[in-house]
Amino acid sequence: PGDSAFTYNANGHLVQVVNGGRTISYDNSAQGLVLRRNDGGATKYITNFYYAAGRRIGDVSTDPTARDNRISYAETLARELNVKPEDRYKNIKPVTSADFDQNYEPINANYPGSVGVRYTVCDGDTLSSIAQAVWG
Repeated sequence: PGDSAFTYNANGHLVQVVNGGRTISYDNSAQGLVLRRNDGGATKYITNFYYAAGRRIGDVSTDPTARDNRISYAETLARELNVKPEDRYKNIKPVTSADFDQNYEPINANYPGSVGVRYTVCDGDTLSSIAQAVWG
């Protein structure tokens, strides 16, 4: 529960979101592309976005978790196995991440999102036919 306040500029582009004690502001291009995102909450992270011909080609962020969605599944598992739960959030440092490979999305704990699927197996089904029916 809570309230969110959205502020738009004269061109109709989102420039600020306030949700509780967290304020996120955006600097946009004339075309509405987000050039900079400033998360002014307790952490104060900044992300700069880069474009070529109107398509995002990369971003650079001071958010140390920005890269977490782009690590492999094996790295995610290894990271969690090597850290005691009580030490998981100790010694977090504000490192800068840069991502200029927008087309590559490794399979990890966050991607793809989990989807609940139910399938009833029938006579004559094979793993291939089930996969085709469930995932296309």
